[in-house]
Amino acid sequence: MEIYEKIRYYREHTDFSQRNVAKILGISRNTVKKYWEGRTVPWERKPGSGRKNDIITDDVKAFIMKCLDSDQKAPRKQQHTAHKIYTRLVAECGFDGCEASVRRTVAELKGKVSNVFVPLSYDPAEAVQVDWGEATVILGGIKQKIQIWCMRECHSGDIFVSAFYRQNEESFLEGIVKGLEHFGGTPQKRPCEKISGTLKKYQYYSTTRERNVNVNVLLPADYNENETYPVLYALHGYWETEDSLAAMSSARTMLGNLNANGEAEKMIVVFPYGNL
Repeated sequence: MEIYEKIRYYREHTDFSQRNVAKILGISRNTVKKYWEGRTVPWERKPGSGRKNDIITDDVKAFIMKCLDSDQKAPRKQQHTAHKIYTRLVAECGFDGCEASVRRTVAELKGKVSNVFVPLSYDPAEAVQVDWGEATVILGGIKQKIQIWCMRECHSGDIFVSAFYRQNEESFLEGIVKGLEHFGGTPQKRPCEKISGTLKKYQYYSTTRERNVNVNVLLPADYNENETYPVLYALHGYWETEDSLAAMSSARTMLGNLNANGEAEKMIVVFPYGNL
């Protein structure tokens, strides 16, 4: 409405051309030409334009909800996009509305679809989980890093924590004994359901990129710098970083359990930044 009034003002009170008015108002010359003589006004719609009203019926909504519900169990790459739902509506239901109306409905209905999570449930003394962590403390006035050994009773959520100077087999076994003494018994499942090493972040200068680059390194739980270990390089996807795989606790847990079961030898896992 405001643009129309300005165009009409310049038409009636100035000698500016349509080109000049379009430049002054920052709009296209076609818009200026449309309203220049005042025969067309923005508040009136031309009848019989041929535009069809888009009606999302209950059947269409039910079809969209069915697609969204099926996505809850489908892999991410197999889930429906709004365009895919529109294509299926046209092919399977004879839908003759526009895609924009389907996109709006999908956006509205997605807010009503919530993910379902089944919480883990344990009986008393059924299982414990153990893992290593790292902390920086002041000992004797000196700042240094220590290794934190944690055991968690899965039913109550109670946690036992012990500190060690380093991660090795002796510290690990001592942590097991102290943790079981703290909880007053041995769980039904072995206390090695979650064993992972220490994740450290380093920075090095890349001659290829000519700048400093970050890298994450996962060391074995009982890492000894005097020993030699095989090295596994885990590369991330195209849009990811060196933190993507390193942050996945499932990957660390899987490797820890393989080591605990003797199904994999102890190794160093490197998570580099792979995008140039």
